[in-house]
Amino acid sequence: MLAHISKIMVSLFGLILICAGCSGGGTTPVNGGGGRTLTGQVAVSSSDLHAAGFHADQIARAKAAVLRFATSADSALPDAAVTLYQVNADGTKSLVSGVTATTDASGNYTLTNVPDAITGTGAATDFYYEIDAKSGTLEVSAPAAPTTDAVVNVSPETTIAAAMLSDVASVPSVTAAAVLPSENVIDLLREIVYANINDMSTFTLPSLRFRQCELKAMQSREFSPELAFCRAVE
Repeated sequence: MLAHISKIMVSLFGLILICAGCSGGGTTPVNGGGGRTLTGQVAVSSSDLHAAGFHADQIARAKAAVLRFATSADSALPDAAVTLYQVNADGTKSLVSGVTATTDASGNYTLTNVPDAITGTGAATDFYYEIDAKSGTLEVSAPAAPTTDAVVNVSPETTIAAAMLSDVASVPSVTAAAVLPSENVIDLLREIVYANINDMSTFTLPSLRFRQCELKAMQSREFSPELAFCRAVE
C-alpha cells in the first residue's frame, strides 16, 4: 500500500510543479457574487449512510439514484448542506458566505455566484475552493478551482483529493506561498485518486480517519510524501 501512496504523492507533486506556470484570474472573495455556477452530484457508500443513522427506506432511495460519474460509492447523498470554503496558499480556510445549496433526492446541487479561483501564480493571495457536503455526521468534500462554469462531483475519492491538496500543496516547514494547482491539475488529481482507490484499504471513507495508520513515516520528524498524506487524513 505504501508504494501506491508514494506513486500518488509523486504524481501530485509533479502536477503541482507543472502548474507553476499556469495563471488564473479573479478577486479574493469575502462574499459570493458575480461569479461562476458550480453543479454536481454528491455520492457516498450505503454503509456510511447506515452508520450515520439513515433509515432503511432512505438508504434504499439513495441507492436507487443513478450516479452519473465514476466512484467507489453506491448511493447519492440527499438533503445535504453544501457550502464553499476558500483555501489559501498558506493552508488556511475561510467560509465563502452567501454560497450555499441543499442536495436534492438524487444528490444534485447547484452553487451560484462563485468568484473565479486564482491559482498557479505562487503569490500569497492565490486560492482555490473546497466544496463541502454534510448531512448529520456524514461529510464529503471536493477541491475546485473554477474560472468558468463547472461540474464538480463530490465523493470519497474527491474527499481524499481535497485532503491531499490542502496538506501537501503547502509543504510543512516551507514559509513561501505554495503554487496552488489549476482546475485542470485538480481534475487530474481526482482521476489519480479514483484509479488507486482500491489500494487504499486502510482508510475509512469518506471520513478519512485511519483505523490503523501503518505508515512508518509517522515515526519520523522529517518531511516525506507519506507523512504529509498521513497528516492530511488523520
